[in-house]
Amino acid sequence: MQWIRQVGVEHADFRLPSYSLAGLMMLTSEPEEAERLLGEAFGTGKDPAEDKFVATYLFTYLELSLAQGVTAELPVNRDAVGLALAELKQDHGDLDGAIDVVEQLEPTTYSAVSLAEPYAHTSRWDDVIALTEGLSSSAPRRSRSTFGQPPRRAPTANLNWRSRATRRVPT
Repeated sequence: MQWIRQVGVEHADFRLPSYSLAGLMMLTSEPEEAERLLGEAFGTGKDPAEDKFVATYLFTYLELSLAQGVTAELPVNRDAVGLALAELKQDHGDLDGAIDVVEQLEPTTYSAVSLAEPYAHTSRWDDVIALTEGLSSSAPRRSRSTFGQPPRRAPTANLNWRSRATRRVPT
């Protein structure tokens, strides 16, 4: 992983994909370094999925745990970088930083799930309600709320590397 990061250090043109990939790969093993790398990549405002190398050669998905029972499967793109960065910030107690990152992403179900917990921990109840308006669930409701409790587990992630040559194409 360090060699991927080193490419970005030595070659500014490759910094966005390099820091994105290295940060995502270090998410659980080196969370502080992952947060720094992902922060730099996210701070560019660019999408690593638009990088020619990433678009041409990587068919890679990140499985990122956003909440208990909710795992996002995302390609290496701005959403994956932002959501992973937000999870790291939240787990280090930087709830406002986590909120700021996710609010810069396109609104998706994953970003809503990611925002709900830090909104609740910062007592932004109107924002929690706005996130959940129009949503329904057939799952049974829990009798006990976890809102107001300290942030949960360290983020977990798994990068699945798949070769384009072995990818199945629906017929």
